[in-house]
Amino acid sequence: MSTSTPTRKPGINIRTLTVTRTQQLSPRMKRITLSGTDLKDYPKDSNAATIKIFIPTEPDARPIARTYTVRNYNPDTHELSIDFVLHDHDSPASNWAKNAQTGATLGISEPRGKSHQIHQLPDIQHYIFAGDESALPAISAMLEKLPGTTRAHAFIEIHPGEAQTLNLPENITLTYLQRPIDQAGHTTVLQDAITQLEWPEGNVFTYVAGEANAVVALRSFFREVKGLDKSHVYAVPFWKAGLNEEAYHQERHAVMDA
Repeated sequence: MSTSTPTRKPGINIRTLTVTRTQQLSPRMKRITLSGTDLKDYPKDSNAATIKIFIPTEPDARPIARTYTVRNYNPDTHELSIDFVLHDHDSPASNWAKNAQTGATLGISEPRGKSHQIHQLPDIQHYIFAGDESALPAISAMLEKLPGTTRAHAFIEIHPGEAQTLNLPENITLTYLQRPIDQAGHTTVLQDAITQLEWPEGNVFTYVAGEANAVVALRSFFREVKGLDKSHVYAVPFWKAGLNEEAYHQERHAVMDA
């Protein structure tokens, strides 16, 4: 495994960090905690923020970029954690995480977008979150930041054995939905659970992320069936079955802009 410093990309401030520890959260989820002087002025409210990671390749070669989520950032200790889904197939980020040891390096970008700030939205009485394992780190971090007076229900589609225990207040309900083994991206268990949900009263905000087909289906349900305004539906397809991030890049942004 290469431990070379990621090459700087023009126009992007890459902060080079070092692995300080790792934790196996479940058979297919691994937490990598990184630290370094490059974090000394990193934005404090970064939990759940979308970032780019830059995976080292050969010395002086262009790093491989992938989109991930900040699971937790501690500005006091300058430590930042990212949770990685470990795939059975070949994947640059998954391969790096599987083999990451103390001292390995990884580049990260500044936080991107404002999805991690949805807990600050005014006049929201109820949040609905929906996603698969790829969205679990972001949704977990968002749930932990919600005000104690705000109700929320989160639905997470997972591979069997991948449920994580989160320390959440009583106003938040977390439901894990097990899909058939090896059916990621090819089930409707998430959509079925959401469409059967007793719709809450009050002002509702929805966040859905994960596989593209599920995200598009749920976005349509929230906006066309439930009549939510576009401003109350945040939908982001993290991945699409059968495609890597480069191949899905343009289509992903088209979905997000719709």
